[in-house]
Amino acid sequence: MSFKGRYILNAAKLTREDILKIMKVTEEMEKIAKTEKAIVLMSNMLITVLSPKSSTPIRLPFETAVYRLDTKSIIIANTSSSSVAKGESLEDTEKTVYR
Repeated sequence: MSFKGRYILNAAKLTREDILKIMKVTEEMEKIAKTEKAIVLMSNMLITVLSPKSSTPIRLPFETAVYRLDTKSIIIANTSSSSVAKGESLEDTEKTVYR
């Protein structure tokens, strides 16, 4: 199963097959992460991180992961200042980013 073109905003929407694939890729990436500063596997991809709060302990691990994956990122560190606070769904916000 490919994740290309899918919006993954809720783990409840993942199938068992999806979760097993994610776990397998995670194991492979963990091995690389122990020996490399950056993982070029996802180079030049765009990742959006939506965080409900702007707290440093929540935000920094995501920002670090994005950096180590060698991707480009859009980080919305506080959804209360986005359209989500006005009632827009996370899915709609995500789709707007990738138009």
